[in-house]
Amino acid sequence: MAKEKQIKELKDIICGWEQVCRDETDKFISALEVSEWEKWHKEFIEDERRHKEDGHNFNVFSLLKDEFGFHVKETMHSKLLKFLLDTNSSHGQGKKFLIEFLKLLEIEKAEDGKWNVTADKGKIDGKVDVLLKRNEPTSVIIIENKPYLAEDQPNQLYRYWYYEIYCRTERADKEYYLDNKDKYRIVYLTPHKEECEEQSLSKPADWRNPYLPKKLPMDIDQLCFDVDIQEWLENCKKVLPETNHRIREYITQFQMLCKTL
Repeated sequence: MAKEKQIKELKDIICGWEQVCRDETDKFISALEVSEWEKWHKEFIEDERRHKEDGHNFNVFSLLKDEFGFHVKETMHSKLLKFLLDTNSSHGQGKKFLIEFLKLLEIEKAEDGKWNVTADKGKIDGKVDVLLKRNEPTSVIIIENKPYLAEDQPNQLYRYWYYEIYCRTERADKEYYLDNKDKYRIVYLTPHKEECEEQSLSKPADWRNPYLPKKLPMDIDQLCFDVDIQEWLENCKKVLPETNHRIREYITQFQMLCKTL
């Protein structure tokens, strides 16, 4: 019995010692974690302060929305895109931004000829959000801008194709447009590559011309703001002169706007 009692006492001592070790280890780990969290928190606060003082948190589009109730709607958004694409805009960079966009679409001979860029203009049967045209070599790029995912109008893309492209080419066969992808394109631009509505690709029911196809004879280029446009805008900043701080900041703030779509 005495031996058993000694064994029990020894086990109790060992268990007690193990518990003390665990407690001390937990205290050490806990103290270490608190120290690391305090260090991280101080760095976070300091980083926030620097960003605020340097104006990194400021965005003119957010200011207009939050303080003045001015929302950048689809039409205005298209004009912001047009500003960068238009070779005659006050950014003073000529074709630089346009060429970077055409490279994104893999348009051949992007530098050749004179491009005309318009926003929210077109035929009586519909206005194209952003339209790029060139006479030599003949080229037409239609951009349907859907930053806020508005519904497609009836037969929208088909009508745009007809008035802006078919009336120039008088070609309605898909093979022709596959062979001329470097000249004629339709871009469907959305926040995350959402697809267009099927009816938008269909010929209007009241169009009786038997030579027109029932479906749009062109593939649609689906681009998105969170990847493709961000890539384009980054490339635009790369071709900017280092001294052009104002346009660089405009592009950066426009990027921030596009990320919130």
